[in-house]
Amino acid sequence: MSGGMVSPAFIPITEDDARELTRAMLVPLCQSLGPTRVGKALGCDEKTVRNARDETSTLRIDFLANALGLNPLALDGFLARAGRRSVPAECVGAADGDALCNLLKVSHLLSMALSDRQSPGSLDDAELMAIPPDALDACASAISAMQTRQSAVRAGRK
Repeated sequence: MSGGMVSPAFIPITEDDARELTRAMLVPLCQSLGPTRVGKALGCDEKTVRNARDETSTLRIDFLANALGLNPLALDGFLARAGRRSVPAECVGAADGDALCNLLKVSHLLSMALSDRQSPGSLDDAELMAIPPDALDACASAISAMQTRQSAVRAGRK
């Protein structure tokens, strides 16, 4: 794996898991749009949406993928099971060296590493080494620029 990161243990998804994750994605969509509109957007009928929402059937993968048109994070529940999350396409590949993408990488890693801790000093060595140096540099530069700008704005308002 790139960047020296270690993937969390993957637990295979069962059909019951898939139904539960699909339900969690469909309930808010159906509440805001209604099952008929959700079905049209997914490419299936209202009954299929209701059955999947009620966990009496499993939604086909093509219908699930179409949910991204309604909510770009629709499949994040599935991805989270594998320790993954979705990110905009412009933040991967050719734009990988972009400062914003590096900042996002660092903030994501830090939020995961610190989710149950108090300070960055509580990161263990493996977590610290999983953060790419160029990402830390980009983050430090961005913070420094923000601090400088904030100081200038404060000075201008006094």
